[in-house]
Amino acid sequence: DAYWYVSSTASVRAPLSGDEWQHAELHFSCVADADVSLRIDGDYRLRKAGQNLPLTISYADIPQGATIVANLQTKNGGTFVDSGDRKAVEINQQGQANVSFAMGKMTPGSYRILVTVSLNGGNLLQVPYYFLIENS
Repeated sequence: DAYWYVSSTASVRAPLSGDEWQHAELHFSCVADADVSLRIDGDYRLRKAGQNLPLTISYADIPQGATIVANLQTKNGGTFVDSGDRKAVEINQQGQANVSFAMGKMTPGSYRILVTVSLNGGNLLQVPYYFLIENS
């Protein structure tokens, strides 16, 4: 319900102290948008330099024209920064794709794979997968 009030105050400091002018019953409806969903599954949270990190990325309700990209990031101080290794994730009807990152000669520390769903230059969703590189 919505109520309209008329008040003689000049500065709208007390709009409800006026008189009810009109009352209306309102109904709102809209089509519910499907929310983009993304999940990253992996068997490893601890790897050694030189090993691979295989991941399965599952997704649903990805809009037409959207892209999914997985970025390898390293922790530098208190923030994660891109390492330059990125994989485009294939969007298919199964709603699932496998990606693998080679750990190469990475130094021990904290890392993450940040998977981003983008559309028209804007990020719709970002999901991280955290893992550690230990000494060989």
